Amino acid sequence: MSTVYRWLFVAWVLVCSDVFADADPFGEDWPAGPNRELTGGFCGSCHSLDLIKQQRQSREGWDKLMTWMSETQNMPVVSPEVRVMLLDYLELNFGLDVEAAVAGEGLLDSPGGLQGVRLPPLLDEE
Repeated sequence: MSTVYRWLFVAWVLVCSDVFADADPFGEDWPAGPNRELTGGFCGSCHSLDLIKQQRQSREGWDKLMTWMSETQNMPVVSPEVRVMLLDYLELNFGLDVEAAVAGEGLLDSPGGLQGVRLPPLLDEE
């Protein structure tokens, strides 16, 4: 390989490393805030973060969903402290009272949407 091509290759690698180093691993629409990286890394290790973004659950709903995933989907069980941090982030950013939760629609027992996931009912029906 000639010297010119080597330098072009080195320049290309440096440019690409700068471009990709600034890329957000969770996407620009993954909400900022406490426990962002923890939640994005933990949840995104098994499935798309888009699946989380389309869900709207109460804190209790997220907690039951996490239990269901641990019991039936091989999600690792986390310590109580980490679980609280995950639930804090999920409730704050993807809770039922978040403005983006389609006005008045009951999403707890709806299909998961784009990925075709149907969740079990999360609230006890009494």
